Amino acid sequence: MMQRRGMTLVEMLVALVIFVIVLAGALGALRSQTKGFNRGSDDLSLLQNMRFAADLLTQQIRTAGAGLAIDQPLLVYADTASIAYNADYVSNVPGDLQAVYVDPDVPGAEAAGLTVANQIVIPRSGPPFSYPVADYVGNQAETTIFFFEPDTSTPDATDYVLRRQVNDQAPEIVIRNVFPYPGRAFFRYFYRATTGGVDVLDTVPTAWYPLSHPDAQYTGTESGVPGRINRVRTVEVSYTVSNGLEEADRRTEAMSFMVSLPNAGLKTRPSCGAVPNLGAVNFVGAPGGTINARTVELTWAPAADELGGERDIMRYLIWRKRPTDPTWGDPYRSVPAGRTAYAFSDPLVSPGDVWQYRLAAQDCTPNTSVAVQATSDVTVPSP
Repeated sequence: MMQRRGMTLVEMLVALVIFVIVLAGALGALRSQTKGFNRGSDDLSLLQNMRFAADLLTQQIRTAGAGLAIDQPLLVYADTASIAYNADYVSNVPGDLQAVYVDPDVPGAEAAGLTVANQIVIPRSGPPFSYPVADYVGNQAETTIFFFEPDTSTPDATDYVLRRQVNDQAPEIVIRNVFPYPGRAFFRYFYRATTGGVDVLDTVPTAWYPLSHPDAQYTGTESGVPGRINRVRTVEVSYTVSNGLEEADRRTEAMSFMVSLPNAGLKTRPSCGAVPNLGAVNFVGAPGGTINARTVELTWAPAADELGGERDIMRYLIWRKRPTDPTWGDPYRSVPAGRTAYAFSDPLVSPGDVWQYRLAAQDCTPNTSVAVQATSDVTVPSP
């Protein structure tokens, strides 16, 4: 009996057809899985892009007004595609208590306030708005601008890019593939209004745009058109992001969120930056009181940094000593700031005593000014 060896041609053809069918099915499944994986990756990238921008905008805009110099505005410019504000967001000085963050590697040009010498035109402002128009004492608050502008690197006229600029430095890209939110502007603002004697938040009317702070100094009492920007309390940010693909492969996601401005409306912003400036306070000591209660009366005017300058004086320190004492020692008394004129009565004296007095101002760091001595020694009268 003969053994059968090999396969017939028909059997080989059948096997080959079956193999091709199985291979085609496997490749189709692999292609489908790959497409699904790519779509999932695109969707994840889209969501990460959208979330990154939202987190950055929220984190930074809400710090507007932190660490401002006195008389410096919180909001500089606000329009539907751009917002500019002042905040001491980052410092490159270790241990800086005024800045929100400290990063020793931040360039100096991004860690201090703008001056008139390096004035800028706010991007996307129309008509062009220049800032600053004055220098501020002890200014360490940077000017930060977020703005949406058309992305000229793509053929799509509706494609935007979100940029961030600090002071006069080159703007950096935050995200690409950004589109307007349907029916909304990129930025919308809410201001404090009064209805029936109750403060409420209302939408800034379209006719008010652009909002800007044209005055050199902020007082918090500006009225009319110049005062509108000071009434802003909340910013709404709205945008749509895409995965960067076209036609059927394009996927989009819209986002809208609110950012409050907790520092808005503050009228006194002590900076506590430089060493306090006492100025010409005319510190005078003189005998006072009655025969039964001898005292020394001290008088002086507010320091230069209390009514002007940094406006950060918290208290006044008083020293006293006898002319024969070698040193002043520790402060004798502390007097809280906040008056238009100062008087302190020292009752711990005796008839015939001779005293010398010294005065210094202290801010909230607390730094202490250069001390000044009273214009003359004080002799307590005898009965």
